[in-house]
Amino acid sequence: LLVNAILMEGRVHYDPFKDFAPVSNAAVLPMVVVTSPETRIASMQDLIVLAKAKPGELSYATSGNGGSTHLAGAMLENFTGTKMINVPFKGNGPALAEVMAGRVTFMFYPIVGIADQVSAKKLKVLAVGTPRPHADFPAVPTLEQSGLPGFEETAPWVGMLAPAGTPAATVNRLGEEMRKSLAKAETKERFRALGAVTVADTPAEFAAFLKKDYERWARVIQASGVKAE
Repeated sequence: LLVNAILMEGRVHYDPFKDFAPVSNAAVLPMVVVTSPETRIASMQDLIVLAKAKPGELSYATSGNGGSTHLAGAMLENFTGTKMINVPFKGNGPALAEVMAGRVTFMFYPIVGIADQVSAKKLKVLAVGTPRPHADFPAVPTLEQSGLPGFEETAPWVGMLAPAGTPAATVNRLGEEMRKSLAKAETKERFRALGAVTVADTPAEFAAFLKKDYERWARVIQASGVKAE
């Protein structure tokens, strides 16, 4: 919604703020930073130090230009003052395969679906993009603990928006019902199985988040020159 409005300004037929009424951010889909054990990179600080020592040599795999994994990599470059190579693929699967093979240095990858590769020592998790250590990788530090505060907010989100002009009472009622559903243990477990973390914020909180998210990605895209495919 937001990134497309920035990347394809003038080509999308909606305004993310004028055309919608925020209801609630249901959940976020955290990412982890992974590399091959063959790289001998043991932490995010190792990665950053190496990237600074070898500008333009390290690479990160992405699921495609302009996608969430690309934006996370671009934000890492901007945040750390490093220059790395974006290697885009057609999807996360091919990208991850190249990281495991050691042909690409690292990538930001959705937190779900990599436990087997990690257990088999085909992948190493350098950091998790959650506010606190994740149950699947309890010994792995968060991005914030790794010296990258704010990176957990880069996770893709899944929210509910209503058409602009929807009565406030209706928006609030939708938000209340959504929060009730998301508070149920079974709902949380279903989201957790998908690698998602429930948020369930209010319309006002979601609106504030959308504004902040838009401004963040606009800065990253402008600074890095990210283009959509």
